[in-house]
Amino acid sequence: MLNPEQMAIYEDAMRRAGLENEQQKLNMMQMQMAEQMKDPSMIKEQLDLSQEKQEIYYQLRGFTLSEQEDGSLEWKRDPNNDLSFLTDAGINYCFWFLTGYLGKHILLGNYEDETIREKMEDIGTVIADTLFNKSNRYFKEPTLEEMKKELRERIQKKVDLRKFANELLNRTSKDEDLEREIILEMEDRIEVEMENIKRSLMNERHRMLNSLVIWMLDQIHGAYQRAWKGQERRSIREHMYVTETKGGVYMPEKKETFLDKFRKR
Repeated sequence: MLNPEQMAIYEDAMRRAGLENEQQKLNMMQMQMAEQMKDPSMIKEQLDLSQEKQEIYYQLRGFTLSEQEDGSLEWKRDPNNDLSFLTDAGINYCFWFLTGYLGKHILLGNYEDETIREKMEDIGTVIADTLFNKSNRYFKEPTLEEMKKELRERIQKKVDLRKFANELLNRTSKDEDLEREIILEMEDRIEVEMENIKRSLMNERHRMLNSLVIWMLDQIHGAYQRAWKGQERRSIREHMYVTETKGGVYMPEKKETFLDKFRKR
């Protein structure tokens, strides 16, 4: 049993220990916040999606990454123009829709699996319906030069086939003569051929609809996944209150408290 004097000393020691402990916690928090303030760019960089948005814009424009002489990669227009199938209106719609979901308001959210699934289903339906219903406005019509190029390629294929048939029959033929012969056969239906080519090229571009929708959904789903159960917010909080940061955080030396001195008595 402690006598009253010892009890008073004990209670005073406990009070002093509590105050010292609170002060120690406060000092630690201040140092952590000071360290955080030295490098605020880490959080800013974590939430910055400007590079992703730039890459999305290049892809919507039909650009691809091309290797340079020094080994670096640079965005350049697809030489075959196969990926440039959206009009300016289509590009603007897709970019506007995507960037609306690629921001801090989504990344710092807190979404459960069911909520994400419901949202992605609704978003996918809206994107697909809009692009399909406005396909004539959002998908490029082939230019006259593109249709002429396709017609020439078709004529060349017919020339090659007819030349091969003549070889089987041991007949000699010149490419120029065969090409002229085929063009004369098509003379009365050139316009019909060009319309068929236009329709065929448009159908090819419309077949990119599914790929475009899936690609857009993946961009949005990636943002929601980062916000799954508040992961992004949690990672930022952990970064803010981590006890060891780059270069380390100074840990104050633990001093002997009045309670420690009392226990030695």
